[in-house]
Amino acid sequence: MALAPPVIFTALQQSSLVGIFPLLGVNYVRLCSAIATGVSQWAIGQPYNLALTGAVVGVSGAGAVNPLLTRLIIPPSIPIMVGALIGAGMLGPAASSLGSAVATGIASAFTTAGQFTGPVAGVGNGVSTAKVTVANPVSLAAIFASIFPAMLGPGPASLMLISGLANGISGVLLTGAGTGQVVGTPTVPPAPFTTVAIHTVI
Repeated sequence: MALAPPVIFTALQQSSLVGIFPLLGVNYVRLCSAIATGVSQWAIGQPYNLALTGAVVGVSGAGAVNPLLTRLIIPPSIPIMVGALIGAGMLGPAASSLGSAVATGIASAFTTAGQFTGPVAGVGNGVSTAKVTVANPVSLAAIFASIFPAMLGPGPASLMLISGLANGISGVLLTGAGTGQVVGTPTVPPAPFTTVAIHTVI
């Protein structure tokens, strides 16, 4: 899996210095591990949680997006992430620093390692130009709620953290887009064909 937890964990760790205050120490390491575990469970192969809609152009036939020939681009939308944390009740420089680090780390992980796939009815060979259209914060929050207490321990800010991170990460991913090659069996004779298809992140 391209987006395995270690990939997300490493990206979050590497973004620890991008905010106003550096995020150092064992608590941030634990938070990175919890986020990486939750996001990978939520995102990988779960189109009801995270999906792209692709405009596919090519020749008629039956094909699928080859994940090895895909590219995701997720901008590090720091204002979205910080706004979600503030909206959940986390105020002050901690929200700014955490939002900056998480937005940057999530964007980096998905951009460098994210891939997507899925069948494309009607197109045998072609190109999909895709946009992230599904990023479900409710299901991500539920996964975080099942993971965070065991990995981080209980705390008065836990619910705010879960809500802010789930909404923020979903919001950041919704700014993303991707391109991919559709490979399959064209009709004989082939003819130009366009369609729309749902793609799943892997």
